Amino acid sequence: MRVNYHQPLVRRNFALGVANGVVFIAASAFMEPTAVLPAFVLALTGGGKIWVGIVAALVTCGWFWPQILLGGFFSTRTRLLPFYWVSSAGRVAAMLAIAAVIACAPHGHSAGLFLAVAALFFLYSSSGAVGMIPFYSIVSDSMPANRRGRFFGLRCLMGGLLAMGAGLVVKAVLSDSHGLQFPQNYVLMFGIAAVLMAISAGAFSLVAEPEHNVQRHKLPLSMEIARGPRLLRRDRNWRLLMWSRVFGSIAGGSTAPFLVPFALEVLKAPQSVVGAFLTIMAAASAGSNLLWSHIGDKRGNRKLLIWSSATAALPAAVALVSLAVPATPLGTWFGLPLTLRLAVFSLAFIPLGFAAPGQDIGQTNFLLDIAPERRRSTYLAFSYVVMLPLAWWPVVGALIIGQARFALAFALGTLAAAATVLIVARLDEPRADDLGLVAEGAPEVEVQPLAAGGY
Repeated sequence: MRVNYHQPLVRRNFALGVANGVVFIAASAFMEPTAVLPAFVLALTGGGKIWVGIVAALVTCGWFWPQILLGGFFSTRTRLLPFYWVSSAGRVAAMLAIAAVIACAPHGHSAGLFLAVAALFFLYSSSGAVGMIPFYSIVSDSMPANRRGRFFGLRCLMGGLLAMGAGLVVKAVLSDSHGLQFPQNYVLMFGIAAVLMAISAGAFSLVAEPEHNVQRHKLPLSMEIARGPRLLRRDRNWRLLMWSRVFGSIAGGSTAPFLVPFALEVLKAPQSVVGAFLTIMAAASAGSNLLWSHIGDKRGNRKLLIWSSATAALPAAVALVSLAVPATPLGTWFGLPLTLRLAVFSLAFIPLGFAAPGQDIGQTNFLLDIAPERRRSTYLAFSYVVMLPLAWWPVVGALIIGQARFALAFALGTLAAAATVLIVARLDEPRADDLGLVAEGAPEVEVQPLAAGGY
């Protein structure tokens, strides 16, 4: 299906999709998985890193398993927007339930409370996953490929600016002197997140759903998965992309969930530092999006993956460097007692926030570029099957850390991130002809029109 960017449907969906993303990114800041969520789990459980790893794994798993089961189901549906509505309702309900559970639970740590909260976070991400394929299908069928980088870039840019403000709110709410006590502080933040998510879903619910190229028959899931290894052997780009995601998962799972616990437990930072970290990440994320969207649209998603993967290798390395820096007091800055070691460590959140949008845009669009239309459901289903067990790597990271072996986990994260960069550098650019690039030795790649499917 050819899409004219100047059609009213495209302009309308572009605007509503950007509004949806901006508000959702702001909402997500109040439960950010690498800043707010680890601090919350530590407060909830009394400081166990293994529980941080388990919740991080459950949230990630929730994003994967529904797409394995539902990819073929969606490929035969002409209307996808109602499934997005169901997804959004489930996400808002789960977030409200989390706030209600921790507000009504008795004081103190209990296994039952942790299990209830962990299950609700799993429900939250699982509900969100149900809407991902409808969302990306509507987006991909509404606008041409050379506009998608700008679309996602604008969402992340403006959403990142709002998330910076959210970081200041989080800092105030978690402040020891002026903030709320646990659990009221997190009840407030999760309640705000739920309200903003409802507004975000309302914006995208107003889009005009385009026509989709619908498959007449869907293959059984067992057949989709069974032919995945054969296609993986034949498609060098897909094989390399999957290896990059494997090592990227190891790198991220060994580092990102444990940066905040490291700051709170080893550097003895106050809990309000989470808001400062969140603001730093949001600022870096907002500032990165113009660069990432330009690289993706003009230089190709291979270049985007190389540069964003190189940036993603820095957080663990900076955390390691901070261990060698003396804890010299630097006074109080913006209400936070700062040491030289904490200041250096805080720099890790710049590349952490900077790289994430580039990885998201690059991974999504590169997979859409290389997956032939008739086999897209197989590419997607098998990709999620491979990634599902890797979602549990944060638990491995927590076991590696144990009581205080953060340096060992960060060193592993640095090595795995470096391997990711080496792998994506070997990818061939599937849009080389359109971009006017010379892809030496690259096989011919048929770029199909995008149909039902998504990241």
